[in-house]
Amino acid sequence: MTVVDITRPSVSQTSSEPNPLKTTACCKLHIQKRIIGHKNCLEHAMRSNYIISISMKKLLPVIIAVLICLGLGFVANMLQADAIQNWYPYLDKSILTPPNWAFPLAWGIIYVLSGISAGLIWDQKPRSRKYLLTIWGVQQFFNLTWSIAFFTFENPLMGFVNILLLDFLVILYIAKTWHANKISSLLFLPYFAWIVFATYLNLHILIYN
Repeated sequence: MTVVDITRPSVSQTSSEPNPLKTTACCKLHIQKRIIGHKNCLEHAMRSNYIISISMKKLLPVIIAVLICLGLGFVANMLQADAIQNWYPYLDKSILTPPNWAFPLAWGIIYVLSGISAGLIWDQKPRSRKYLLTIWGVQQFFNLTWSIAFFTFENPLMGFVNILLLDFLVILYIAKTWHANKISSLLFLPYFAWIVFATYLNLHILIYN
């Protein structure tokens, strides 16, 4: 006669019942994965916000400098508007003088490049930044005063002296920024080429008028 142990579960019973230890381990693993996933998402978001804040910090000085340049250009245009209509057309000008529409186009591009150049200098060391931006500011001042000297005062001689100083300041800025930020220096090359050409046009008007 065979004796059956009713206290021990059958094979079919043990296989169908869940293992509490195994279930708990799976739950813990699932929770850990979710925590790690949320942590990675949080780190990614923080990293993205940091990158955006750094980009805005670098972009803001560029925007401000460009707006300053465009603002000075607007002021210069207002100051020279009367002379361009009533005095400049009657001068003996070089045959290389561009058409009137080319001047605001060229200066618009130059003002934007000049502003970007100054904005790129902002992340330099305070002492270097102050020195370079001082040169930049002084040359912007002489840029504006050339319009006043040449057009508002209708004085080619005063304008010529002014633009020679401007030439020197632009060369100085290009040379000094080359060691700090080469892109900033290169952005001033179109400006330099244009004012050298403007110096020639100013000299021609001074000689033949």
